[in-house]
Amino acid sequence: MKIFLTTASLYEDFDPPEWLRSRSTNAENICTDDPADADVILFVELHNAYDPYFRQVIKHWLYKKYRKKCVLYHETDLCITTLPTISPSIEAWQYDPKHKLSFHYIARYTENETIDQSPVSFDIDRDYLYSFIGSKTHKLRGQILEINHASDAYIKDTTGVNAWELSRVAKIEYEREYFDVMNKSAFILTPRGIGPSSYRLFESMQLGRAPVIISDQWVAIPGIKWDEFSIRIPQFRINEIPAILRERKEEAVEMGMRARRIWEQHFSPGVSLNQIAFAAKELVQNGYSFADAVKDYSQFIRNPWHFKNLLRFKKNQLKQLFH
Repeated sequence: MKIFLTTASLYEDFDPPEWLRSRSTNAENICTDDPADADVILFVELHNAYDPYFRQVIKHWLYKKYRKKCVLYHETDLCITTLPTISPSIEAWQYDPKHKLSFHYIARYTENETIDQSPVSFDIDRDYLYSFIGSKTHKLRGQILEINHASDAYIKDTTGVNAWELSRVAKIEYEREYFDVMNKSAFILTPRGIGPSSYRLFESMQLGRAPVIISDQWVAIPGIKWDEFSIRIPQFRINEIPAILRERKEEAVEMGMRARRIWEQHFSPGVSLNQIAFAAKELVQNGYSFADAVKDYSQFIRNPWHFKNLLRFKKNQLKQLFH
């Protein structure tokens, strides 16, 4: 199969399609520079506050000409899309395996270089039963920060600290603490943030640590036996986190090894292009019908927040047009 990578957004210092292509071990065999020759045209979009519902993709000439083989990949939280979509931000209420697939994060503006450059170690002492270093981007995280944690847990609230805003030296120190704590943990809590997924889920797998998924709206990425290397705790049971993880502590090292193997096979940069290409091809083969479009557009009516947000977006567009 052949895939044509593109984007409808303007990124000042980052090119998502090129990021995906340059890190792939198979790009020369799967990518084409001719959209007419492609089996799939993939719009690779990240967090886009200026176009939250990806209307620029819908209006793009490639989408208009090759609609039936176009697929969107995006990482924007709280989003409704009206075309076949692959995203880590798809929530359970909008999930449809026919044209909305759950996926992993393929890139980020601020990479964690400490994690990327550090060797994986399974023999290190696990000083912490579990850990969580994160900010209150969702009320669930605030609740987790406030529960009565185990004495050997490491919990730190970093609300107000953004890695991309730190100086080079401060960023390295922040990443080093983050890495050291995760590396010394038997389990890593990976609660949802604004969206249902979290970078932390895949970082813990990359480090060979068992993730603890706490997100009722997260849709498990298909084709992976998540129960073999992760623990999923319903949000209403967060007070039981210490007891649940204490009971399974002896499984942590083996689960972490499995997590690392799965990360290498499915989520590492070298294989991400292949994974996303085959997922996109599946959506193209499924097709996107008029009924599918009606179902997606109806979400704006059923969810008043999204309807108002879309109106705000349209209003801002008109302001820019006349100024």
